[in-house]
Amino acid sequence: MIGKKLYSQWKSAAAMAAVIAAAPLASAYGREFLHPGITYTQGDFDRMRAMVAAGREPWKTTFDALMRSPWSSLEVAAPSPRTEIGEGEFNRTIGLWGRRAHDLALIWKLTDDERYAMKAVEILNANSRYTHTCHHGTAALDNGKIFLLVEAAEMLRDYPGWAAEDQERFRRMLRSPDCFLPSIFNFDCGRFGNQGFFAARGLMAIGIYLDDDRLYERAVRYLKGEKHREDDAPYRPGPPLMGCPMRESEFQKEWRWENKLGDEPDYQYDDQIAQYIKPNGQCQESSRDQGHTMCGLHNLVAIADIAWNQGDDLFSFADSRILLGLEWSYRYNLSAIKSYPDQPGPWEPSGYTENEAEATFENGKYLQYLHRSRRWKSLKPTQDRRDVAGCGGTREAALAHYRVRAKMPEEKTLWLGRYRDYMIEKHGYESWGVAPNWFYEWTGWGTLTKRRTDWMRGDPRKTCGGRRVSGAHRLGESVRWDDCDFSPIADAKQEERVRSFTFAGEEDADCDVMIAYTSYGNAELAISVDKSRPAKVFLPKASCKGKAMVRNVRFPAGACVMRLAIAKDAPGLKILGFQTVKKGK
Repeated sequence: MIGKKLYSQWKSAAAMAAVIAAAPLASAYGREFLHPGITYTQGDFDRMRAMVAAGREPWKTTFDALMRSPWSSLEVAAPSPRTEIGEGEFNRTIGLWGRRAHDLALIWKLTDDERYAMKAVEILNANSRYTHTCHHGTAALDNGKIFLLVEAAEMLRDYPGWAAEDQERFRRMLRSPDCFLPSIFNFDCGRFGNQGFFAARGLMAIGIYLDDDRLYERAVRYLKGEKHREDDAPYRPGPPLMGCPMRESEFQKEWRWENKLGDEPDYQYDDQIAQYIKPNGQCQESSRDQGHTMCGLHNLVAIADIAWNQGDDLFSFADSRILLGLEWSYRYNLSAIKSYPDQPGPWEPSGYTENEAEATFENGKYLQYLHRSRRWKSLKPTQDRRDVAGCGGTREAALAHYRVRAKMPEEKTLWLGRYRDYMIEKHGYESWGVAPNWFYEWTGWGTLTKRRTDWMRGDPRKTCGGRRVSGAHRLGESVRWDDCDFSPIADAKQEERVRSFTFAGEEDADCDVMIAYTSYGNAELAISVDKSRPAKVFLPKASCKGKAMVRNVRFPAGACVMRLAIAKDAPGLKILGFQTVKKGK
C-alpha cells in the first residue's frame, strides 16, 4: 500500500506542485483555454437546450429524468462547511455534493432558472473551505473526485450571483498545497489504473478552470506517456522494486508493494492510456473485475472528451486505443447478457500468451503479463460479467465521437453501439449512475448531454468580439463563412468545399437564406438542412460583392445542421457569409 512513507518520499515533488499552482508563470506554450470547456462547451449547451425545447428524444426524456432526480432537488440543504476531509470521507463530501452541484448547475445552464444556480452556489461555497484533505491510502482516487465540483464551478464561472470573493476562495482551495493537488499531481504508481485516471481527470479540470496550462498539460502528457514539460516537475521514476508473492487466483497473481521506486525518469505506470489498454484491447483490470475495468474505461472517455474540447485528440491516440478497450470489454460483458447472430453465446478468449505480439483483438488471445506497477500479473479475465447499461454517459460521448465526429465505420464501433442500444432498449435513457456511492464515477445523463445526430459532426462556433467562441447560431443571424462547425479530423480539402453550420431553434421555421460572395465566373452551391434534399443555388459572376437568395428553406425545431457545398466552382469564388431570415420578418 502507498502510505505516509511513499508520500514523504515525494513531498519535494508535491512542494514543486504547490509552487507551480500558487504562482503560475506566463506560459511559453501560449494555450488559451475555451470556457466553458471541461465536459461541456457552449455548443453542447445550445444543442441540449434546443433539443429539449423541441421535445426531441431521447434528449427530452433524459432531461425530465434529470429534473426528477434527487440529486437536483432544491429542497436539500447545503452541508455545513468543514475544513478537513479524512480518510474514507470523500464519497459523502466532494463525491455526494459534487454530484448535486454538477446536476444543479447543468439545469441552470439549460433553463436559466436561477433557483438552481443559487443552490449550486450554496453547495460550492460550503465546499470551498477545506484546508486539508487526506493524502493516505487511495489518495489519488479520492482527491481526484474534486472534478465534479470543479465542473459545477466552470458552468457557474460567469453567474453574477456567485460573489467574487467566494469564487476566489474556491480557487485558492484548488491551489492549496495541503488539499487536493498534492495527491493528484503524481497520479498513482502503485494501484490499478482507474485510480490514477481520477487524478488525471481532476488535474485537467482544475487546470482548465484556473487557466493553468501546466497543470492541464501535465495530465495530458502523462496519459500519453510523454516526458514532462520543461517548466514542470518530473513524473515519478521507476520501475518499482518487486516484492514477495502475496496471493494467486486463476485470474491474476499478486506481489507485495515495497514502496521503492527505480531511477528511470518519467517511468510509465499503469495509469496511462497505452499501458492501461493493451494493443489487443484487454485492460489492466480485466483480470481484477469487470466493474473497475468499466470505471477505468469510462474515465478515459471522459478525459478524452475534456481534452477534445481544449483542442487535444486523445480519442485517436495509439491507434484509437480507447475505442479498442471499449470494444474488447463491451464484447466480453455484453455477449454474456444478450445474444447476437454473430455472437450467440458469451465470448471467451481463444487462447493465452505471454507474447504481446501474438495477442490481437481479431485473434482473441488473452495476454498474460506483469503490470508496470509490478504488483500484479494478468492471467485470464474474471467471470463477473455485468449489466452496466444504466450508467455511463461516456458511452454516448464515445459514440458521438467515433461514429459521428470521426465517421468511423460501424464495424469498428460494433460493441460500443450495441451496448448503447441495449441501454436504450432496457432503460430508455441513460441515468446518473448506479449503486449508492457511484455519484462521482460517471458524469451521467449522456443521452441528454452527448447524443448527436449523424449530421452533427462538427462543434458549432461563432465570432464574438473578434474571438472564436463555442456556440450554435440562431435564425436571423448574419453568419461568416469561417464560422462553420469545427471539425479538425475532417478531410481538409473537402472542408474547403463543404461547410456545416449548427442552428438552434425551439420551433420549425421556414427561412430565406441570403448568400454573400464574390466570383469572377458563374458558380453553384447546394444547400440542405439535416436530411433534406439539396437545393441548387446559382451564383452569377460578381467581381464585387454579390448576393444570391435561397427561398423557403425548412429548419426543423431543435438543433439542426445546414450544409453549404460548392457544387460548381468558379475562378476567384469566395463565399463571405450568409444571413437567415424567417418568413414574415
